[in-house]
Order: sequence, then C-alpha cells, then structure tokens
Amino acid sequence: MRLDVWLDVACLFKTRSEAKKACAGGKVDVNGQGVKPHRDVTEGDEIEISRGFGRHQKVIVRGLAEKHMPKTEARLLYEDVTPKASPEEIELRQMARCGRTDKTGTVPVSNAEKRGLSPFSAISKYGHFSQDHGNGDCPRFQDRGNGDCPRFPYDAVVRLDVWLDVACLFKTRSEAKKACEGGKVDVNGQGVKPHRDIREGDEIEISRGFGRHQKVIVRALAEKHLPKAEARLLYEDVTPKPSPEEIELRNMARLATPFRRPGAGTPDKRERREIRKMKGRS
Repeated sequence: MRLDVWLDVACLFKTRSEAKKACAGGKVDVNGQGVKPHRDVTEGDEIEISRGFGRHQKVIVRGLAEKHMPKTEARLLYEDVTPKASPEEIELRQMARCGRTDKTGTVPVSNAEKRGLSPFSAISKYGHFSQDHGNGDCPRFQDRGNGDCPRFPYDAVVRLDVWLDVACLFKTRSEAKKACEGGKVDVNGQGVKPHRDIREGDEIEISRGFGRHQKVIVRALAEKHLPKAEARLLYEDVTPKPSPEEIELRNMARLATPFRRPGAGTPDKRERREIRKMKGRS
C-alpha cells in the first residue's frame, strides 16, 4: 500500500497531506533510501522519520491498513525501534527548542551576548522576568551545573509594536503599529518605528489624544498574550496626574467634538465642513 496512506493511518503524522509533504521533502526514508509518497510499503520495511531538532524516529512495519482506526489499534501497525537519546542529545534538543542552538546542535552567539548582555536573561512563561531563572537558581535544572534554564528565551529584546499589544496598551498590534508610524509613540524621548527593539528600563510615552500623554517604564518583556492582570505587570505607569486646568480643557475638547451615532459611517462632505468650522479651521 502507499507510504503516505500508511503513515497517516498509523498516526505517525496528523494528516495524509503532512505525510505526503514529509516524503516529498526528504524527511522519510524506507530501508535507508529516500522515497516518494506513492512508494509501496510491505511488512518488515524499516521507516526512518526526521522529526526536527536532530530527532529521528525509526519504526518497523508490522501490519498494513488503509482505513483509519483507534490510536490504540493504529500503534499495533508498527514497532518503534528508535534508540533512546543520550543526555547530551536531550540537552541539545531542549536548548534548540528555545532558540539557544540550531538544529545541528551548534551553539550560536545570541543577540544578547553580541550586545554585551547576559545570555541568561530569562523570561518566565507569563512574560515577566523570574527571580529564579538566569542566576543559577533554576530548581528544575540545577543539576546542569550552570542553572541555565532551556524553557525560556535569552534575548532580552522585543519589538515595540508586539510589546505594546501584549501589554494591553493598545487593543491590537495593528493599532500599535499605526501609532508608532504616526509619531504618537516615543521611546526614551525619541520617535521610533514599530520594529524598534525595546529593553527593560526603557521609558515609553504615548500620545492619547485631547492633550493626554501616558508615560510607562518597561519592567518586563513578553511576546505572547497573557491575562490583563498579568499584562499590567510588564510596565510601571509613571504618568503625572493632570492638573484641574488640564482636566477642564479635556472636557471642553470632548464637548466640542461633534457627536456621531455609532455605526453612522464616515462623515460626508457637509459634515466634514461643519467639523472644520467647530475646530476653527476654514
């Protein structure tokens, strides 16, 4: 029977299309030879599958089937003869998963090390810096000798628009990107682009309209969304409280803005003319 069909039925790939791509991409060998998806397999054939991060799974075909079946029965179609990984291989795979090494096992110099930062600047799964990682105190990996925890990324920089979205300072990343491109976001007193890298300690100023400016200090980095309660731990809001005069001016500005019913759409020519008059423009 066809190789891609058998790999799908045996649950060695999620779908037949994935199995087909793997065969076409040279990630599947049968009896030590690269094969095409339409190759026929028979009982006793040895199949080797490249799984990434240096892992190779070896199985021997023990049965054939063309129709899907429960996983417990599908596992009877093959015998897994993959040799157990050595501790060194396991460590390299763990480091590769967090970007510390490439798939060949070579340890590259990280961006943080190039910038003279600590390569062990670890970020917890919630995005904020953990006191237990990066300083030799990781309880799960103390036996590795250096306390270097492979679960977390090492480069202590994140794109500005990504961080603004994750920190819930803007509703979406596209809004954050537009604000950066429109000159409404400054980092350390300078106008920036959305792709600017930020670090812990950077001061960010955001123009919010009606004369309001929000100032925050980056306290931690994260690239993935998290609950709002935890997102607020990523920064410290140091915006000065507005004076009574500023509050009054903002209220007046809000009242001067013409009210539009939600869902009314874009103002037409006549409405735009009235808006310009109210704003004092010709």
